[in-house]
Amino acid sequence: MQSPAISNRLGLLGTVLHRQAARSIRFIAFLWFDFFILARGIMVFITGIRQNTNNMFAGVLSGSWVGLPLFILEMAAIGLAWRAASLFTIGHARLVQKLGRFKTGWLKGLSEWWEPTAL
Repeated sequence: MQSPAISNRLGLLGTVLHRQAARSIRFIAFLWFDFFILARGIMVFITGIRQNTNNMFAGVLSGSWVGLPLFILEMAAIGLAWRAASLFTIGHARLVQKLGRFKTGWLKGLSEWWEPTAL
């Protein structure tokens, strides 16, 4: 409903659930999701970081430190992958654009076939 073309095409539904209402609902959902992630992270620390990382990353039920280094290593790998993807995207913007068009061009063609117009 945040898209003007789709909102206009849906007529009465677009007036009831207009763009600002859709944005507000999306923002509230975003805040709830952030709260959920923060609460889960805090619970992992409060209930015992060593035992929880052992359960999640090492698959062992003990109070040793074997899971924490695996957790730190995985977070570092995710950070490095994000950095490499960002640098690649910045350095090869046209290639990334062409790959995106290749992957989602059919969806764009489908949405243009639908021809949402203002009422």
